[in-house]
Amino acid sequence: MRRRGRRRRIARRALAALLLLAAASRARADGINILIQPEFALTHETTTLAGQTTFTNTTEFGQLYRLDVDRHLFPFLDLNFGGVFRMVDDWVTANTGSTQSQDTSGNGYVTLALGSELLGGSIGYQRVMDANGVVLATAATNVADTYFATFSWRPIDLPSFNLRLDHQDTYDSQKTQHNTTAEDVIFNAAYRGISGLNLLYTLQWTDSIDHIHLVDTSTVTQTGQAIYNDFWFGGLTNVYASGLVSSNFSNTSAQGIGGTVSTQQFPTAGLSIVEALPQTPQMVTLNPNPLLIDGVTNVSANIDIGYGPYLAGDKNYRDMGVQFPNAITPVNTFWVYVNQTLPAQVSGAFTWTAYQSTDNVNWTQVNLAGAVVFNTLMNRFEIPINPTQAIYLKLVTTPLPTSVTTDHAFQDIFITEIQVYNVVPAASVVGSSSFLTETLNATARTRILDVPSLFWDFATYVNHSSQVSVTTWSIANALSLSQKLTQALNLQARVARLDQNFGTGVQGQFQWSAGLTAAPIPTFTSSLTYNGIWGRDQIGTFQQEAVYLFNNAALYTGLNLLLNAGYAANLGDTGRLTETTSANIGLSAIPNRTLTLTLSYQYQYVTQSGGPTPPSNSSYGNATAAFTWTPVPAFFFSGSVSRIMQPVNPTTLLTGSASFSPFQGGALLLRASYNETLDTFNQVDQRIFSAGLRYVIRTGWFIDAGYTYQESYAPQTVQNQDTFQAQLTIIL
Repeated sequence: MRRRGRRRRIARRALAALLLLAAASRARADGINILIQPEFALTHETTTLAGQTTFTNTTEFGQLYRLDVDRHLFPFLDLNFGGVFRMVDDWVTANTGSTQSQDTSGNGYVTLALGSELLGGSIGYQRVMDANGVVLATAATNVADTYFATFSWRPIDLPSFNLRLDHQDTYDSQKTQHNTTAEDVIFNAAYRGISGLNLLYTLQWTDSIDHIHLVDTSTVTQTGQAIYNDFWFGGLTNVYASGLVSSNFSNTSAQGIGGTVSTQQFPTAGLSIVEALPQTPQMVTLNPNPLLIDGVTNVSANIDIGYGPYLAGDKNYRDMGVQFPNAITPVNTFWVYVNQTLPAQVSGAFTWTAYQSTDNVNWTQVNLAGAVVFNTLMNRFEIPINPTQAIYLKLVTTPLPTSVTTDHAFQDIFITEIQVYNVVPAASVVGSSSFLTETLNATARTRILDVPSLFWDFATYVNHSSQVSVTTWSIANALSLSQKLTQALNLQARVARLDQNFGTGVQGQFQWSAGLTAAPIPTFTSSLTYNGIWGRDQIGTFQQEAVYLFNNAALYTGLNLLLNAGYAANLGDTGRLTETTSANIGLSAIPNRTLTLTLSYQYQYVTQSGGPTPPSNSSYGNATAAFTWTPVPAFFFSGSVSRIMQPVNPTTLLTGSASFSPFQGGALLLRASYNETLDTFNQVDQRIFSAGLRYVIRTGWFIDAGYTYQESYAPQTVQNQDTFQAQLTIIL
């Protein structure tokens, strides 16, 4: 009886949503967008381990409804409202018995906006709800209610102002697990009426109350910044300077037990990379990625951890990190935001590892301090780590394995933001505290000569915070030279002096580099570069030198040769010498428009000697042959064989894939693909076959159906999984 009643409630909700959306569709000319998306999936999985077989059968029925209404009421007055409702019911049968669960989530919003180019404002409300793996009538639902109001004034040649008021209540429906209230007032002022000068001011007041642990924390932060950018001396010198002063006052009271206070730590740069062999999490240089720390949690930072890359054979590590202005900022928690809500089955499948570094090259692992939690209301992973202080911090994970799910919703999961916090017991910070931070950042680039092209670059950075009572600073002076020696030969050179102190003592460096680039004929390019560093810190002296040769030649039409080689030596301040010799050769051929062939070989040899540890050496090699063949647009074939030569677990990887799409357009689209990977050392063979179709019923109405079969063979373990999915999409 309970099951029938539960199913009746599900049916009533679905019917009510359909009737509401159908009624609204009559007015779609007034700015109404509607999405209706029911889906159905069947999955059968068997696992044989040590001769014993287990099975799991899963039946899943999902419903997704979305409504967005945009109405223009009067001149300068707009009304927007809508929401999303998603419900997924699962029936699971296994050797151990049967279970049923229901995941529901949704959000609703309404905004009334008044605005023109000069004056603007809005008021609004948003509710986010989520209940994973439960029956709504008997279990708690997580809820976040947000109320907001904004005001803006943007006159020409006068200061502009922005004001935002937020009130948010976050709680479970029974208010026994968490119940918090947060209020924010943010005021911004900006003046750009003086040529080359921008003046900015921000005032933020935040009050957060934990009603369960009786912790109340209020914070007032004020920031003033002046930015100057102009040309001096008739355009010979470009000057940039930024001065920032920030004050912070906070007051914390705690009447209960077990509450915490989270202080956000603000990095100066976001960093990321998708590793490629022979890079490892312990030795890799991350690239700048400002989207990771821009404060926007719903825009992709171009890091995909969904199963799509895994399905395509990309199982490489994803590194995402931050850089701090000093090496003494305390951190013990990461928040990693993604672009969608993840169910427990998906969020729990990711493995996270933390690392710290002093140079963004050599990384040391930092242990996690507890379980990773996925906050379904905020769409973020909350990852605790051991208390750490470092200039560079990062997290590492891999794409989602296809064995976890093949739901199209999780084919692409994008990281959108990374935030770092220092979370401490509320009892340790009871009372009032304040600190002041001053930061100066200035650069100047002066053209000394036109021929040869000679520039002097100057940069300085100073940061002082009364919170840690340490002043960090850096000063850099550099000369850069560029000269075209002949029509085919170019010279670049640079020499610099860098002095800095990031909280661990004064460090001085001399840096130098030189490079020659030759292009004697249009089909051949060669470059030779040399760079080095000599420096001294509190421990001793250190030195780095490297030389690299790059060659690229188009031997014939469709035939290209790449040849690179390099040597690098790194003498650390502990007397440890690391020498790395590397080479890379690649040959690509395109004999016709349908076929591409590639051959490549990578080699790296590393020796270490001196210092407090015994000498060691290691080598790495990777020989790969690959092809892609598209005889006709409907067929695509690819394959590769790689021999990975490494000290531990040398192996051969064989991969092959094929796809078939007989109809490229029209009402019916068909697709099929096959992928297989063989790991000879681990004796693992993984195969994935998928097929699907899309049938367009009418404009905006279509059916997607697909079948996926996966099997994995390993010593003593055989795993098989087949999944059928069908999804109806209606866009009105």
